Amino acid sequence: MELEKMELEKDSLEIVAKNQVNFSITNASSSAQAISLFGMPNTNGLSTLGQILPSVVGGTITVGDLPNGLAYNSLNNTMYVANGLDDNVSVINCATNLVIATITVGNQPNLIAYNSLNNTMYVANGSDDNVSVINCATNLVVATITVGNSPTGVAYNSLHNTMYVANSLDDNVSVINCS
Repeated sequence: MELEKMELEKDSLEIVAKNQVNFSITNASSSAQAISLFGMPNTNGLSTLGQILPSVVGGTITVGDLPNGLAYNSLNNTMYVANGLDDNVSVINCATNLVIATITVGNQPNLIAYNSLNNTMYVANGSDDNVSVINCATNLVVATITVGNSPTGVAYNSLHNTMYVANSLDDNVSVINCS
């Protein structure tokens, strides 16, 4: 086999070889994740196997209507999903891939961010011009904070324990002190 190109990145491997090629690639952490591939030459005499990812989508999880944003809680191994047309947030147990809670928030929740210091989620409610704060230990809304017109994005700064909220119709950003 004459190797034309080989690129290894964090989550993928791309191999291009001349003529017909047969590869077997195994994830070193688990031999059960072995992948066997067979490449066929294309018109320029090269076989392209493309990108090889370490896992394949294993189904879907039903959540609310128009899921817009999601954030992972590493402390509880849960995923929080903002459902824009249902005005709620679905909580998924990542070990079982089951919805374990549904939390009512403001009107048209879109994006969501996790505050790892306080174990809370901040949900931007686009039509209510506010942010719902969810306590991840109880999955209850513990505060509602008024921000600018049509909040559409939210991001956490762990260095200063602050949340930044993009207000799309005001052309500004609200800064929330999370202490």
